[in-house]
Amino acid sequence: MHTKKSSVKFSSDQWAFAICLLGFFFWSCLLTIKFDLFGFFDWDLALYAQAMQSLCHGTTYTSLFQTSFLADHSHYIAFLLVPIYALFPHPLTLIYLELFSFFAGAFIFYKIAVKAAGWMSAFVLMIIYIFHPANVFMLFYEFHFESLATGFIFLMFYFWNERKWKPFIITAMITMLIKENMALIVAMFGVYGILFGNVPIPDTRRYWESKWRWGGVIFGLGVICFLVNVFILIPYFRRDLMHTSNIYWSLYSHFGSGSQGVFHNLFFHPIAVIREVNTVHNWKYLIDCTGPFLFLSLFGPRFLIGLPILAQNLLSNASSMHTIYYHYAAILIPFAAMGAVDALSLIKTHVRKGVYAVFIALIILSTGFFVRHYSGAWQIRIDSWADPLVPVRQYMIEQIPKGTSVVTGFSFLSHLTDHQELYAFYNVWRDVNYYTGQQPFKLPDNIQYALIDFNDQWLLDDLSLHPDFTRSRVKDFFIKYKWVVKRRYGNIVLYERGK
Repeated sequence: MHTKKSSVKFSSDQWAFAICLLGFFFWSCLLTIKFDLFGFFDWDLALYAQAMQSLCHGTTYTSLFQTSFLADHSHYIAFLLVPIYALFPHPLTLIYLELFSFFAGAFIFYKIAVKAAGWMSAFVLMIIYIFHPANVFMLFYEFHFESLATGFIFLMFYFWNERKWKPFIITAMITMLIKENMALIVAMFGVYGILFGNVPIPDTRRYWESKWRWGGVIFGLGVICFLVNVFILIPYFRRDLMHTSNIYWSLYSHFGSGSQGVFHNLFFHPIAVIREVNTVHNWKYLIDCTGPFLFLSLFGPRFLIGLPILAQNLLSNASSMHTIYYHYAAILIPFAAMGAVDALSLIKTHVRKGVYAVFIALIILSTGFFVRHYSGAWQIRIDSWADPLVPVRQYMIEQIPKGTSVVTGFSFLSHLTDHQELYAFYNVWRDVNYYTGQQPFKLPDNIQYALIDFNDQWLLDDLSLHPDFTRSRVKDFFIKYKWVVKRRYGNIVLYERGK
């Protein structure tokens, strides 16, 4: 009997690993096709690929940011990735690392869930996690260092459950290198440790040691790292800019001016905060994040560890952070998954097998509903890659000599990140640098090439919304630099700087 049980468990592990491995290769192929078809329509992949190129050359300065990329966020994980990127210096390297973290995290999640709810439930939950709409949208979207956190978050949960102190601390330290908000997640692990402890035995001495080590120490570590990042390191890298504080405080400016005003109103005006959070968009966001798990996430204590991410998104004035269409929501899903495991583990011990099976069936049906609801949006994203001008785009890029300075649109940026002097045409017609606050925006005098797609959707949208201003800036751009057409095909034009 014991042998048969071990055999079944081992077989489920193999299946879980195989599915994660197949998922990794499937998405690797799909996103490679997306890259080859110029399907990355925003600039995030280009921003961080150029940042990695710069680090490989010994500097944190990038031309797309026009400052150190560390002035934007505390992405110190980039330093650990330098050896990998130096061996494989291509934007897709970052995409593959993101996929590896995601699917490794899915398998670790399965291993955690097996002990709590059994192999069958763990297998189902892992599949649900992989197909969770928020995760699918994250993978379809651009690259962000923040997306690397999913695997490390599950790894922290794993070491926490196994009560492995040193591996947990090492993982927590690496996680906090990803972005400044990760430190708050680590701090919340400490809060969880204070509330629930990590020693389930009636030993008073060990109980309070656990509260101190797995609670107070971890909480203090997270808080200190957050404060150092936000109030010392980011201002240091922004010391020569117009605004030295993190520009993302502006996302919460409706609560007050600067960090002090924001924190004051958050803590001393809770009714106003509740009114701000209690919106249709926020309720839909919470439903989309927890619905695929049949809302069981809300009844699991480990979902509370993700509260900093939930608050970060719900309190923001950026509409993109209140939806699952970008990468922001995906960082919350590991906590939703762990909350569901907690709830299922409790249900399993208090109900009959038949009733428990009904819960599993309902979770599967709930996930199916959300997947079907959003599958049309996924198909639209894939269909948008179909562009008959892809060979023209590739040819135009090949006409730009290596090492030259280039200004271009979003769709071309990720294919030109090996150019140290690369600039976004978006900043030209917006007349502002989003990251430094520099206005009016100024290209360097030595700019040599411009690759412009006049059917760029970003440009067309701004021409529709702000026609006079946008046309004026584009016109000034062509007059000032005396561009000469080098190659042209339809609306795609490669210009060379006139003498």
